[in-house]
Amino acid sequence: MTATFKIIALLSIVFASYASPKQQFIVVLDLSDRLLITNQPQKDQEIVMAVFEQFEAIVRKKLIIQSEDSFRVMIVPQADAANFDNLETALTLEMGTNIATKRTKLEAFKKNLPALLKSVYGLACKGKTKHSDFKGADIWKFFNDELPFCLEGYAQNHLYMLTDGYFDFESNRFVGKNGNRRTDSKMLSKFRDRADYRSLLLDKKEGLIPVKKDFGSVEVMVFEIKPKFQNLNEQDLLMLLWSKWLNEMNIRKHTIMPAGSIIQVKMKLKAF
Repeated sequence: MTATFKIIALLSIVFASYASPKQQFIVVLDLSDRLLITNQPQKDQEIVMAVFEQFEAIVRKKLIIQSEDSFRVMIVPQADAANFDNLETALTLEMGTNIATKRTKLEAFKKNLPALLKSVYGLACKGKTKHSDFKGADIWKFFNDELPFCLEGYAQNHLYMLTDGYFDFESNRFVGKNGNRRTDSKMLSKFRDRADYRSLLLDKKEGLIPVKKDFGSVEVMVFEIKPKFQNLNEQDLLMLLWSKWLNEMNIRKHTIMPAGSIIQVKMKLKAF
């Protein structure tokens, strides 16, 4: 290889690193009673691994040494939930700036990720066999209290939310209210079995209270929407609730998926 070619190759790598901003992948887990659905914990773990595959592809496209990207798994707040702090720390990968350690960090994280996820879901399900054993996941609180401090203004932020779509939790938990607007999804009971549910829910006085924070240009994918009620329009209601809420918070690029196969998930990830 000639010296000139080496210089051109090096400049190409440097240019590629500047042309491609840092990518931050945040996977958020709803560990509520949705985990009682048959094989849901296993499916969640497959989805997280599929998201990591997308992350790894980006890192390798930057030849690893040029990557300063990050990947982390977070858990939606729940009352009386197991302490996941140590696991959340272990489920965070910062490629950083030390070229000498980048490949080792990536490969070690990839190797350990399945076992770490298994530990998370094992703790979440331990001793729980019925709906009342679980505390609800406070998704609104996560978006309000935690997400704004996780996003990086100089990075392209990607949020992947695994949830059945409900903003429900135990009855003694504080619920914010502003007129007909709420921080939980119990208002959906008003729209079930209504042919005009779409226009009713889209009324500016209805729905979830928007979180008044700056989320920048975060892109959001919501996976595993699944109705708890045998209502014809329940899935559409959940997806509409999420879409309206995200739009009202100026999160324009988002996609909301009902529960489907892992193949469908992977196809959607690649297309997003």
